[in-house]
Amino acid sequence: MLGWTPFRKRGEESIDRMIPSFQDVLAQDWLSSFHGAALSFKTDIQETEKAYRIAVELPGFPKEDIDIRYEAPYLVIQAVRSEEATMEDSKHHIIRKEHRFGKYMRRLYMPGIDEHGIAASLKRGVLQLEVPKLAQSRAKRIQIRDDHGSR
Repeated sequence: MLGWTPFRKRGEESIDRMIPSFQDVLAQDWLSSFHGAALSFKTDIQETEKAYRIAVELPGFPKEDIDIRYEAPYLVIQAVRSEEATMEDSKHHIIRKEHRFGKYMRRLYMPGIDEHGIAASLKRGVLQLEVPKLAQSRAKRIQIRDDHGSR
């Protein structure tokens, strides 16, 4: 018996042709179409009776590069990461660069908040915001008067 496998050679050739294709796909800069557009970051929002608590992941951002403002009815959180100068010479080549640089932004729809009472802190790369709600007016029952003006 011969050890002949008719599809072995063709299968190996197919895999050899596919490997460069996968390498081309992995080498593409998938974010290139978004250059200039604002990037986003992960945000958690909790609601209590009196306030909203917001946690925003901003690792590596100093507080000087973070801007928080209220543009009724939106709470806007922005952070900017400037691209660091990289040294590349004949001995050191950048093979892959995945760090994102640019403007990060979230606009959160938050009507009915006390914009003057918003508090923020940054600890270990997490921005914590306490956003108080405006005092809600109590429910009041409105009585209907009859035609004679009496209740």
